[in-house]
Amino acid sequence: MAALHSYGGNTCIHTVGQDFRGRVVTNAQATGELTEAYACAHAEFARSSIQNLRLLPLSGGIFAEGLATYLPTLLR
Repeated sequence: MAALHSYGGNTCIHTVGQDFRGRVVTNAQATGELTEAYACAHAEFARSSIQNLRLLPLSGGIFAEGLATYLPTLLR
């Protein structure tokens, strides 16, 4: 899920990434789930009038759990 919000002239797209904690998923499953999350964020951007998009990694940090070492290479 992703939603665009404006805060006093600043615009932000809030995106819900996957929570991989406590789950056993293959790299292919993780890639599919993350692709959906990134697609939602990019769809919000495409519908907006925003000129630039800066995007943090989704599902990183504690949400990556066992996939932390693989996440940087999954969506290449």
